[in-house]
Amino acid sequence: AEDSFGFITADWKYPVIDGIYEIRLKSTCQCDRCPLNLKEYTSDGIIGSIDLTPPRVFGEPSPFRNLSPGEALTISFTEDIDCEQPYKFDVGIEVSEMSSILFGNNDIDIFCVKNSIAIKLKEDRLPAKSLNYLLGRTYVLTIDGVKDKSGNSMEEMYIIQSNFECLPPTPELKISFNSDREYLTHEPIVFNVTISNNQVVSKLATEINFEITGRVMVVSNPNLCMTLEASSDNVVMATCQLDDSNQVFGYYSTEQEIKIGEMCLEYHTSSKNVYINECYGISNQRWYYNSETKEIKTQHDENCLDKAGTNNLKMYRCHGGNNQKFEIPSGWDMTQTTNPSFEMIRDASERSTTFLELGVKLRTNNDDLTIMANGEPLVSDQVYTLRGNDDISTTIAIVKGPGHRLKIPPVTLFLRSHCSTDSHNPIEVSSDLWNWESQDSGERFIKFTPTCPTIAWAGAMMNRQYPLTIGADDLLYTNFLLEVSIFNQGFMESTLFDRSIHNPEAVRAGEANIQDILLLYRRVGASETSSWKNGILHFNKTRSLFSDSQYVDFSMKNVEDEFGYATLFWDLQNVSDGSFEVKVISRCILSSTSTMVKGFSSDVIEIIVDRVPPKVYFSDVTLPSSAHPTSKEYFIQFTEDINCRRPFLFNILIRGLDNESDLTELKDDDGIHVICVDQSVKFRFDRETYDQQNLDMLLKSNIQVHLYGVQDLAGNFQSSNFSMPMSMNAQ
Repeated sequence: AEDSFGFITADWKYPVIDGIYEIRLKSTCQCDRCPLNLKEYTSDGIIGSIDLTPPRVFGEPSPFRNLSPGEALTISFTEDIDCEQPYKFDVGIEVSEMSSILFGNNDIDIFCVKNSIAIKLKEDRLPAKSLNYLLGRTYVLTIDGVKDKSGNSMEEMYIIQSNFECLPPTPELKISFNSDREYLTHEPIVFNVTISNNQVVSKLATEINFEITGRVMVVSNPNLCMTLEASSDNVVMATCQLDDSNQVFGYYSTEQEIKIGEMCLEYHTSSKNVYINECYGISNQRWYYNSETKEIKTQHDENCLDKAGTNNLKMYRCHGGNNQKFEIPSGWDMTQTTNPSFEMIRDASERSTTFLELGVKLRTNNDDLTIMANGEPLVSDQVYTLRGNDDISTTIAIVKGPGHRLKIPPVTLFLRSHCSTDSHNPIEVSSDLWNWESQDSGERFIKFTPTCPTIAWAGAMMNRQYPLTIGADDLLYTNFLLEVSIFNQGFMESTLFDRSIHNPEAVRAGEANIQDILLLYRRVGASETSSWKNGILHFNKTRSLFSDSQYVDFSMKNVEDEFGYATLFWDLQNVSDGSFEVKVISRCILSSTSTMVKGFSSDVIEIIVDRVPPKVYFSDVTLPSSAHPTSKEYFIQFTEDINCRRPFLFNILIRGLDNESDLTELKDDDGIHVICVDQSVKFRFDRETYDQQNLDMLLKSNIQVHLYGVQDLAGNFQSSNFSMPMSMNAQ
């Protein structure tokens, strides 16, 4: 209802969909005869927004990894947030090894604008009053209570863990292996690798290197010397005074440190100011000098030492001006060191925690070797976290690639600093992987011992999908000797004789030499390993043995030809009839230890030796007494499977028994139809040939079946021809 002053208040159920809306008021009057502008009125519009969605963190903090102490960490949100001070949100940082201390809003510099919060720990709130105390540590960041402009609060506390940048390490890489072990081509060569971060406990300066002291002057004004301000740790250029000890600096060439007393000259990477701080061996405390340009730089970046207009010293982009050129004391060796080999001085505390990456120098792996670390291919660098004086042991394995070489140049592993403080020029050490050293030249190699040669069947034995059957005639014709051929699949590398113990020149210490390559056979169905027998082999068909007691094998001299094929003859004279599994195996031995190594076996094929000819087992050639002779199938069955391939090698004929018979000679497809299945020869009379008239003639004839020329699968002929009258059953 309207109050006495003309104001009306009502509740409005606003939309539930987020968005920007235009809102107007409209009044309507009941007046049928009034013009439209008198019947309704619309107010001016106002713009409003509806926001029911709480803010969320967008992406990851920046920088997410390797946060430099003193650098701001920025967290972005999905929308603008409430940045009105005092801040209504809470920020917390918990640093590793300081879990009892939770740094809150009062310990952190916070800058909030639009949709971002930037935070930075206050240096004077740290236990050591130095941001360097954070180097190498991890931290957990928490943010809670953030609201957007509409007052929506974030649904849950944001928690994330990351790390501060680390101190550059003093890496060491040690590799060991079992020098007494031989590795075959299918075996991985195993190395034990120790990764170390060698922390050096603080030493006296005289124990490290000789300190050369003097004054540093700027070319733009030679009357100004580098000076430590007495009231602070700041370093400036001031008028040179012979009796001012704050102008006498020392340079330690090994550590690349400019020092005054026990303090080091340091470049503050955020403010760019140059000041004095405790020595940590970090890149922004390592200085070098270019004698041609007279510029002084640090290992941290490419900025130059610069005398500002206020005589303050800062690091600034190099421009070649005289205020960036300095004269240093004679004797200061400030030449830049590409990969410093010095051991940095730092205290043995958690601050020495560092990150190291282990990898392979790809240019040294030219044979497609697979390098495995902790069971995984080392295709990308692996990062390890170590404290000072810590070490980690890991296992590296080398798996041979597809190439034929067995002696391969060493592969180089590197261990490199993964710290952002020296990312432009990371400290790195390397070491080679090798397992064999030449006694003559001292050269080192990755060496694999060749396995027994890979062999395969050749000739008549190759790719057999059905048994090879050998009959009595075959044995007589070949003098009971079966030609056996194999193929040496590695003949391009060496012949079988090149690696055989039969060749005195092939026997070398540590090599896998061929002891023999034998033919083995056993009856089909036998499963015991002991059931395999050695087949007696000969060079030729004269049955000549190699010696009185030693049999011939495929690795002997002149057995293999220039194309890798080796042929010998298997003596079957004392092999009884039967079905046999047959294979060829290579056996090798390490000449240095007489240890048998893994051999190789060809595919197993089946061979049937059959000297027994087929015999008739049963027959049914009797004419039916009541049915038409063409309705019956007649057969002759043998004692074993016979050769049924067309065209038939056997002959079957039906002839009359006397001269009075009018029956002409019948044979396959000429009066009868013949089939051969397994052990039987079957036939029927042709229905078209024997109509009713010819049937009477057939029944009156005295006829006989003749079968000859039947062979079994081994080629043995039937022992005697088959002949039998085709009599009619009694009525």
